[in-house]
Amino acid sequence: MTALRIGDAFPHVALTRIDGEAIAYRDIWQHRNLLLVVLPAHGEEEYARNVERHHPALRANDTAVVLTRDAIPGVPSPGVVAADRWGEIFLVSGTLLPPAELIEWMRYAQMQCSQCWGDSRHHL
Repeated sequence: MTALRIGDAFPHVALTRIDGEAIAYRDIWQHRNLLLVVLPAHGEEEYARNVERHHPALRANDTAVVLTRDAIPGVPSPGVVAADRWGEIFLVSGTLLPPAELIEWMRYAQMQCSQCWGDSRHHL
């Protein structure tokens, strides 16, 4: 599979969070924005703890925060992907961004709702 890019639809995948909880994207889709943080197979425990510390601020933006070590086709590892509630990707990064930057991206997503734009952004 080719790398996911801005504007692509996030695939309906099942994955496992770093805490061992299984999650399916179909349970998030159309309900909340997605912030997916893919950690390398080993390491980055401090980064994961730091993101978890910022979790309340991220959730305030109606966001499902998923930290995983799973390999997901098209998603960089390590990396970050963010999608709006309809699955449209608006951020793909091959680096682990600071939590404060993640919060700003999710605020951006919250302000970019398709109802506010009348779905016009899909026709540009």
